[in-house]
Amino acid sequence: MHNDFEKERKMKKKFANDMSKNCKKYFETKHIENEKTIRKRELDLIKKSNLLGRMVTNYWRKIEKVSKHQYGITLQENKIQHQQNRLLNFINKLQKISSKVSSCLNPNLQVLYIITC
Repeated sequence: MHNDFEKERKMKKKFANDMSKNCKKYFETKHIENEKTIRKRELDLIKKSNLLGRMVTNYWRKIEKVSKHQYGITLQENKIQHQQNRLLNFINKLQKISSKVSSCLNPNLQVLYIITC
């Protein structure tokens, strides 16, 4: 009977050692898994922030394109307006010059000029 008690005691001691090793291993792997999940969350946050950054950059690039286009249109409209003003000034000067020339001419020549035209 002594042998049976000794075998049982050794078996229980071995079982206790195995259980303690398994518990230690479980908590170590759990700690490692927690670290992995934390790293995974950090990587996901980094990816999301990079995506958001790209989206913001693309948005402002589109806004820049639109504003450049709008600026080009206003610049072109201003150029056209300036050209029209120059043309009107030129026409007004020509009209003044032609009226001075016609006033200097003889009235007889003016009548002839009107008839021939």
